[in-house]
Amino acid sequence: MVKRLLHLLSVCCVCCVFFFLPFASWAQSSEQTEKIEIPESLQTPNTPLTFFIEEDESSFPQGLRQKLTYSAKGTRSEARHSFLYIEDNLVPDTFTYVEYKKSAWFFESRNYMWGDDGYWPTEAHNVIESSQKFTEEMEKQGWYKGNQILRGTPDHWVYVEWRGGSAFIAPDKIESFLENYSLPILPREGQVEIRRS
Repeated sequence: MVKRLLHLLSVCCVCCVFFFLPFASWAQSSEQTEKIEIPESLQTPNTPLTFFIEEDESSFPQGLRQKLTYSAKGTRSEARHSFLYIEDNLVPDTFTYVEYKKSAWFFESRNYMWGDDGYWPTEAHNVIESSQKFTEEMEKQGWYKGNQILRGTPDHWVYVEWRGGSAFIAPDKIESFLENYSLPILPREGQVEIRRS
C-alpha cells in the first residue's frame, strides 16, 4: 500500500513538472525587458537605472509606445525618464515637439536630480493644411521640412519641431533625416550633448 502511494505521488510530481515548466519559462520570458540605448547624460555611476516599464498604451495610437525608467527610485531624488518609440523606431532626444496620429508629445529637461525628463504627452498643435501636394520625391526621401501638412502626406508620418524648424518625417527615416541635419541633442539634465556625425 505504501509503495503504491509513493509510486502514485512520484507520478503526480513528474506530471506537475511537465505541466508547469512551459508556463514558468513563458512567465520568465514575458518579464524580460527590451534593452535600449541609454543617453550618455543618464549613464553615470551615481544614477542607477531600474528596469523599463511599459506604460498603459490603450490610449495611444497603434504604432506608438512609451517606455519609462527610474533613477534613484524611492528616494527624494527619484527621476522618471521617458522614451518614445514610433513604429519601433526610438525617437532621439532632438525634437522639442513630436506628433504622431494626433498624439502629441513635448520634450522636457530636468533642472534638478529629481523630476521627469524625455518625451511626455501634451495637447496637439493645430497643424495647418497646405494646398500644395505631397510628391513622389518627398516619399522617396522620407521627409519634407515645414509646418504645413501637404495634401496626400501619409497618415503615419511624424510631425516634429525643433528650435528653429519643423518637418514631416516617415518613422523609419528619422535617423536619415538627422544625418542630413546637424540638430543638437537636447539635455535631459545639465549639459547639452551635440549629435556626433
